[in-house]
Amino acid sequence: MATLLSPPHYDTASRADERIIPMESLWRKAPAEVMSSDRADRIVLSRWASPEIGVTEVSKDDADGYHVIAIAMQKANVNFWASGRQFLYGAVSSGAIVLTGPSQPCRAIFHGPFDVLHLMIPQSVFSEGLESAHGKPSSDIAICETLLFRDSNIERLAHALLAADSMAGTIGHIYADSISLALVRWLLTQHVGHRSASGRDVPPLPKWRLSRVLEYIEERFCDSVTLRDLAAVSGLTRMHFAAQFRVATGQRPHEYVLRRRISHAQELLRDPNFHIAEVAYNTGFQSQAHFATVFKKVVGETPSNWRRLQVPSGGRL
Repeated sequence: MATLLSPPHYDTASRADERIIPMESLWRKAPAEVMSSDRADRIVLSRWASPEIGVTEVSKDDADGYHVIAIAMQKANVNFWASGRQFLYGAVSSGAIVLTGPSQPCRAIFHGPFDVLHLMIPQSVFSEGLESAHGKPSSDIAICETLLFRDSNIERLAHALLAADSMAGTIGHIYADSISLALVRWLLTQHVGHRSASGRDVPPLPKWRLSRVLEYIEERFCDSVTLRDLAAVSGLTRMHFAAQFRVATGQRPHEYVLRRRISHAQELLRDPNFHIAEVAYNTGFQSQAHFATVFKKVVGETPSNWRRLQVPSGGRL
């Protein structure tokens, strides 16, 4: 069971945290802190956006060893070249997707405002995803280095990723990792190589692995739990674990952890001696405001209203 903390002081204002999707100062180049060696096996998220009216011309010789998914998050006017071949010319609607390989030189000219979400996929994750999606070694799968397409599921997942910036702390990172892996798996299953039945059928996480993971979550759900931690406990890679956990539980890992935090918060709220800010702190939320927003979304009531219904006599709110 998670340990209850009793801090001498709790600040109800939101505490600063690193951005989950940082803005790019250089096109297709995420800030150095999110490209560090300890994140070498993670999908890197970044955003290239500007509201300015004018012409922005950019180029990059390679993708730093990453496969790059570029998703237009709004309508734009852009010309785009990869390996000297032009793929986009003029108006681009929201949801357009371009996938490029690690060694491809790219160039673009943006006319007016633009907003592009970039997912930078390490070769190790890309190969793992191909094998998971198609059920055979990635070396046996023929892929096209540049793809241009639309996919409503990927567009929805991209918008879900943008919501991660409002989810400060560990939950936001687990959420972003889970959605990123789901997006990449869908892309590789549906648009790269030849689809196979084995790639589309994901087995549930075996009961013994699931039991270990749930026990780990129960002991630490109010602490800093990452998708990497949960995958390590299960003995699987993050991509395999995330997919199998969802099949076994009906929830993504971040959703399960979040609901355990809310459940624990409900237990504390029944005690009128706990201030709502203390409940937020002791259940791992970054601020009372963030806690109240998430609680209402999950439970359907604000923490104070829920407490009044459970503890009619009130208490210290």
